[in-house]
Amino acid sequence: MTLFLLYSLQNFYRAKGQDKIAQEIDDYLDSKMFTWTDLSIRTVLKFLADKFVCHIDSISREDLALANSFMSHLGNPYEENNLREIMKTIAQIMNKS
Repeated sequence: MTLFLLYSLQNFYRAKGQDKIAQEIDDYLDSKMFTWTDLSIRTVLKFLADKFVCHIDSISREDLALANSFMSHLGNPYEENNLREIMKTIAQIMNKS
């Protein structure tokens, strides 16, 4: 759900002619989620949204294991890119306007 709110937010900034802020959000979402893989923040959030929130795509055991890993990371306050930090960074980008 978070990802779709971010898409709406980006569309809002683009409609207001503030493409720079929308692009900064895009760039941040495209940054690496983990140091050990090239997965982006966007990829992780989209995977979780597609598999478990929006579409309810078919879920394999591997998907479930991956989702558990992602959710554990996102909920861990000691991880650099946890969900709270992601939202805080996006709020900081928005406050630049």
